Amino acid sequence: MDLLDNYIQSVRLFLPRERRDDIAGELREELDAAMSDLETEQGIRRVVSSS
Repeated sequence: MDLLDNYIQSVRLFLPRERRDDIAGELREELDAAMSDLETEQGIRRVVSSS
């Protein structure tokens, strides 16, 4: 289990039981997308700075 999984598991404890799985899934999707965007942006910066 990685840091993101641990974070989402911790957040789940504070969510309403009936919506816990849905909200945790949406949170996972949002954070995955944000991390992917950040990795792409950093990759572009590396390419531009090495040119």
